[in-house]
Amino acid sequence: MRKRYIACNLALALALCLTVSLLVFCPAVAMTQDSLWETHLREAVRLQELGRYPEAENACLAAVKEAEKFGSGDLRLATSLNNLALLYKIQARYAEAEPIYQRALGIVEKALGPEHLHLASILNNIAELDYLLGKYAEAEALYQRALVVREAKLGRAHPEVARSLNNLATLYFSRGQGAQAESAFLRALAICESTLGPEHPEIAATLNNLAELYRTEGKPRQAEPLYQRALAIRQKTLGSGHPDIARCLNNLGALYYEQGRYPEAEPLLLRAVEIRQKVLRPGHPDLAASLNNLAALREAQGQSSQAEMLYRQVLSLQEKSLGPTHPAIATTLYNLADLIRTQRVRHVSPEPLYRRALGIWEQSLGPDHPHVAKGQDGLAEVYRLKGKFDKAEMLLRSSLAIREKALGAEHPDMATSLNNLAVFYYGRHQYAMAEPLFQRALVIWEKAFGAEHQNVVRSLRHLAEVYGAQDRYQDAIASYQRLASIQEKSPGTDNGELAATFKSWGSLLRKTHRKAEAAELEERARVVGGNRTPGQHSAK
Repeated sequence: MRKRYIACNLALALALCLTVSLLVFCPAVAMTQDSLWETHLREAVRLQELGRYPEAENACLAAVKEAEKFGSGDLRLATSLNNLALLYKIQARYAEAEPIYQRALGIVEKALGPEHLHLASILNNIAELDYLLGKYAEAEALYQRALVVREAKLGRAHPEVARSLNNLATLYFSRGQGAQAESAFLRALAICESTLGPEHPEIAATLNNLAELYRTEGKPRQAEPLYQRALAIRQKTLGSGHPDIARCLNNLGALYYEQGRYPEAEPLLLRAVEIRQKVLRPGHPDLAASLNNLAALREAQGQSSQAEMLYRQVLSLQEKSLGPTHPAIATTLYNLADLIRTQRVRHVSPEPLYRRALGIWEQSLGPDHPHVAKGQDGLAEVYRLKGKFDKAEMLLRSSLAIREKALGAEHPDMATSLNNLAVFYYGRHQYAMAEPLFQRALVIWEKAFGAEHQNVVRSLRHLAEVYGAQDRYQDAIASYQRLASIQEKSPGTDNGELAATFKSWGSLLRKTHRKAEAAELEERARVVGGNRTPGQHSAK
């Protein structure tokens, strides 16, 4: 498997679960049970919940047509418009959804006043649309307004309050405000569990989001059971082909990918793509997320051509659906740039892609967001390869500072920045500066992922090389010995990599006049290297 020598693993576009408000009745309006409007609206809700969106749209349009007969300011029309806009939002038809939401908001605000409970539902939905369009400041103001209305009208422990908290937490998460996001997610989860029971679908949404927060904070052991519980709830309450099942499969598969558990990740990611291709239109962001993650897996499995094809497909779909400056597009640009750089695609430069990704992240998320650090890492590597060492070092130090400020000193992504800066110094033969950075990265990765993780393997190899370059042979031999022990126990180890470890270890033994031991290791290297299994690829 091909591993990057600098920069973190591919960024994964993961789907968070925002809780939207689907209006069915307006209590201020008296209706007969058999009204045609009500029949259309109920059918639209039913079809939407089944993921049958084209049929749901027809039913929604029929409901709007019937509601317009009641007058332009009738609340039944607002209800129909809200649900139609929500359906368009689900299908990523954002330009169509926005004016319909605004029309519904105008009707409700005029009829019921600025603090009515129904107004909070539409405010919440418009905020979600702003969030999906990357308009985070506008979204936060609307989410906060909806939360205030719901707490005032329903109390602080109502499920509707939990929905507002979940959505506000999702926004905080996207802006890198982890502590605020966790607090709001946990409060939302507690409210839902106490009022709705442990297996309600809305609990699955909050569990998914909290798991995603923990994943990005480098807490995979906390994230995995939450993803699994969310998936179990969805599978029990929804059909096997529902889009929400795909969301859970996608996110759990992405977690396994990040942990190097590729055989477990692959069927989950493939199933998520299969579901989303059936129920979502080609340009939908959720489908793009699944294809992006599948591309990351294919690259990790050594299938670079297929990965590049998938990334370019995703980029085309996203630009048509979201426009050229949406934050989600930056992730795909970054991944494609990384692939081009590491695979050395001829006649294609990764620099413009890295620059465009970095620019989008800085503009949409601010200069101190961890995604900006990621973009700086990629651009720094381009500069290093061009011999522009001062620019590369400046970007790597900036990346390290951003991550330390945003994520804390012990986050796994901090280890990525430390490792990247250390690799830079090693390449410049500044071993005394590289060594403490490699050591610190090793400690962080061991604590976060365990003593046998692939990142630990990488750090041990780096340290052994640094020790060897400084003629500290005993320290280097100890590192290679531990490295070989981990590689021999890991079923996913590349035979070529294990052989390389034996050779390097043996070379150091010869330098310390331990020729018999060196010869034994060299023979083990020949045996292992000659038995490489088909389909394996040497790490970089």
